[in-house]
Amino acid sequence: MRWIYVIGFIFIFFASSAQGFTMYVNDVIKITMRTGPGISHKVIEMPQSGQPLEVLESKNEWSHVRLPDGRDGWVLKRFLTSKKPKELRIKELEQKYQKLSDNYKAIISENEKLKKEKEELARLDENHKKEIEELAISYKNLETDSKDYLKIKAEWEKASAELKKQKKLAEELKKKNDAMEWKQNIMWFLSGAGVFLMGFLIGGINEKRANKRVSYY
Repeated sequence: MRWIYVIGFIFIFFASSAQGFTMYVNDVIKITMRTGPGISHKVIEMPQSGQPLEVLESKNEWSHVRLPDGRDGWVLKRFLTSKKPKELRIKELEQKYQKLSDNYKAIISENEKLKKEKEELARLDENHKKEIEELAISYKNLETDSKDYLKIKAEWEKASAELKKQKKLAEELKKKNDAMEWKQNIMWFLSGAGVFLMGFLIGGINEKRANKRVSYY
């Protein structure tokens, strides 16, 4: 008699521990959910394959279950399974595949975008290198031209200073030449006047001598 109580306690324990876990409608298309444990009770819902149901209790061939929307009823235990039905697993796999496919497409798209950005950066880098090379050449030419310019400027300033010096010297020489020419003209004038005066005086003296000779005769 004691064994009967022990077995009953174990059965009750396992029966109570089975309450509150999730099971699924197996691979049949639809089942009936009734208001009580028996076909004489009213049908209140037709759960289909893959529908999750919360098992509240079990009685003989029937299980008291609750729908996700909160409604409860009784269904035949043989139509329930703890494993997800193939249809649901296939659907989940399809969803996972679709998600992976979308992620793969996003990665491919991002990779293409990064590839284009890399090519654009490489092109910009090449252009920058060319610009830097051109700037280096321009700077070198400018440096050379600047040196030539400074050299030419120094030579021009030197030549200009020499030209001014020569011009000043020429002006001074011209002034001296003009002064010497003026003196020379005066000297020539004075010389000519002296010759004329001497000739006049000599002529006058000779005339007087001639007059005296005539008076002797």
